[in-house]
Amino acid sequence: MAENTSTTVLSEAYGHIRNHEFDAAGDTLRHEGLKKVVEAGMYIAGSKKLGRLAIDRLAGNEVGEEILRTNVAGIDMDGPVGIAAGWDKTGKTVLAWQAAGARHMTIGGIPYFGQAGGRMPRLRTMDQRIGDHGKAISLNSFSFWSPGSDAVVHNIQEQQDAGDVTIPIIPQVTLNKEFYAENDLGLIGKLVGMTVKKVLPVASAISLGLTSPNTKGMREAQDAGDRFMLAVVAPAREAVDRSGYDVPIIYKGDGDGGEAQLEMYCKWIEYHAGMIDAFELINTTSLSHIKAKYGAENLPGGLAGADKEYQELALSAVKYVYEAVGNKIDIIGTGGCDSGVQALKFIENGGSAVGINTGIRKLGISGPRTIERELAMLVAARHPEASSLDEVIGAATKRGPKSQNLPARHPLGRQ
Repeated sequence: MAENTSTTVLSEAYGHIRNHEFDAAGDTLRHEGLKKVVEAGMYIAGSKKLGRLAIDRLAGNEVGEEILRTNVAGIDMDGPVGIAAGWDKTGKTVLAWQAAGARHMTIGGIPYFGQAGGRMPRLRTMDQRIGDHGKAISLNSFSFWSPGSDAVVHNIQEQQDAGDVTIPIIPQVTLNKEFYAENDLGLIGKLVGMTVKKVLPVASAISLGLTSPNTKGMREAQDAGDRFMLAVVAPAREAVDRSGYDVPIIYKGDGDGGEAQLEMYCKWIEYHAGMIDAFELINTTSLSHIKAKYGAENLPGGLAGADKEYQELALSAVKYVYEAVGNKIDIIGTGGCDSGVQALKFIENGGSAVGINTGIRKLGISGPRTIERELAMLVAARHPEASSLDEVIGAATKRGPKSQNLPARHPLGRQ
């Protein structure tokens, strides 16, 4: 079942050159190649105390504002800003990002078996036309490239065993692409449960990443609505409950389905109380009219980053779900978060935490602390009466602040 996952950027670029596909070769080297170099450097630096000290210095002064402490589904966090899924697919850079100031980190997606993912170039930065040389908007079609659950768990465990990991780690469970074939759909729940069991020993929480536009059949499976969610969440919940591990389950939703999709999520929470503990909103977008702004409507993959319409799509999804079920569930806001201003918008609209990914291309390793530093100043200026972030979370919604709507089932302080 496991595929060859050892294809390299250089070998793929060389293959494009041999076929006279010079633009594809250049995109492979410039975009994914650069990311691979950064990942390797962070892994090497993060594995040594001296390297982590260097990262800490390069990332800027630590943000220690007490008011930024938050809680997601019972997990205490020293601040709301963490690394979203998709940046680290192998789990090798946990200590490096922790040294850079990330308050939580989602790893993956992680399928049970290793798989090769999409053909390179599978990462493109799409905003050259607006003068930012690819630092703010990206298009990815990785299709869950991964060395597989065994390798990722080993990489995380190796860092945790050293005793230096202090931030919550959230493995994002996904499915190998073969299981969306019509004959294998019945096996989806079983594989989800198997993968959850595999990653539980290294998890502070489990994320279910099953709404990507990059795996054929994945978003189409959502057309079953409530039935599909139950088919994947129920075995994940059972695996957690039987394991003895007390970890919450997070479901990563997408915003491309508009209010109908979000309403389905909210009704699901009402009908299946206690099955999941938090939402992460939203995934990358495959909406053609947004991709068309960057000449990408016919390219594979999902777009993310600082596109204003995509950012608004993410904010409106967070607000919609918070206003509907914010007393029952927490939300992690993702989608174009690249500044303290954007982070505060997520929080005021109901996000208890935020995740960054594409914004790292613009901000570098100082991203988490840069955003939190700006956020702390904005909270002090706009909410001077607030004594905790719970009084800011949801403040711009009809439901009101989280401090008045704490989710009932969360055992606050879960480690």
